[in-house]
Amino acid sequence: MKTILTLLFLSLIIFSPDHSQAASAQEINAKVNQALKEFYRHSSAGKGLAQKAAAVLIFPDV
Repeated sequence: MKTILTLLFLSLIIFSPDHSQAASAQEINAKVNQALKEFYRHSSAGKGLAQKAAAVLIFPDV
């Protein structure tokens, strides 16, 4: 029984689709820059707040 479960588990790992691909630093930076431009365009106080902030956390694909 243990052997069957092990084989089943290994086959699931081997045949499962690999959907994970990390973006390059260049792609991430381009998306971040675009997100910031959009933020500044939609928020009149956004740029001032970002300049005063200690840090800005950006999720460009959200």
